[in-house]
Amino acid sequence: MYKKLCFVLSILITLMSSSYAYLSREDAIAERLAPVGNVYLTGGSSVDSKIEKKLSKDAGVKRYKSMCFACHDTGASGAPKLGDKAVWETRIKSQSIETVYKHAIEGYKAMPAKGGCVSCSDDEIKMAVDYMLEKSK
Repeated sequence: MYKKLCFVLSILITLMSSSYAYLSREDAIAERLAPVGNVYLTGGSSVDSKIEKKLSKDAGVKRYKSMCFACHDTGASGAPKLGDKAVWETRIKSQSIETVYKHAIEGYKAMPAKGGCVSCSDDEIKMAVDYMLEKSK
């Protein structure tokens, strides 16, 4: 009986020490991966809005060039071509910008939802639409 008790206790001690080592290793990894510091921008919202505007424009271009161009550069399946001012103006006048966003996000006629970009957020799709509208003015 004493031998069994000693055996069980030795197993428990071994398990506890190995789990402690695991936790301390995880803590050490988290500490190494923690940020070194924080970055703060000065200048208030004007600086932030300029940066945000630039990022959103870049994101729209990036999304357009990664997916949308395949149909909107060629006009495949009736997609309005990038730069076709008359077609885009007609769409915006006959529908609201919200409807255009909705069609881009949910899909419309031959266009699949989000143009087939399953990893794109709704905001990224809106940025791509904004890019196409800007290039079609």
